[in-house]
Amino acid sequence: MTTKKTEKKEYTLADFMTKDINETATKMPLLFDGKETGCYLMVKGIESKSVQRDRIVAQVAYADMAEYLETIKDRVERAEYERDTKEAIEIKLASALITGWSFPEFNQGSLIELLSQNKGVSLGVIAHAATPANYQLK
Repeated sequence: MTTKKTEKKEYTLADFMTKDINETATKMPLLFDGKETGCYLMVKGIESKSVQRDRIVAQVAYADMAEYLETIKDRVERAEYERDTKEAIEIKLASALITGWSFPEFNQGSLIELLSQNKGVSLGVIAHAATPANYQLK
């Protein structure tokens, strides 16, 4: 009986440069009814230097939303405002994270249209960007 020795990864200084590593976009598969489509978005990591300002803007927008929600008395109006504002914040942050896709002619207008039409994509992009395993050096 032979036993395989588990190889230990040799870490370098570059393994710990997370902001730099997060600048390299990774593929986020686009599923349809839970099935692979072969289509994908290229998504930078949430810790990348180039999206730091966008993250701060999103955080401030969430705080402003929460503050304004306290002034709305009507429950339906409050829920609508919260839904619409969250969606706008998520679309803006997701659009900052996406650098390309598998479709022809990547442009900001088409990207915003996709994110507006399919609300789950923005949340998926943010979740993908915030998953460290997607950006660790292999």
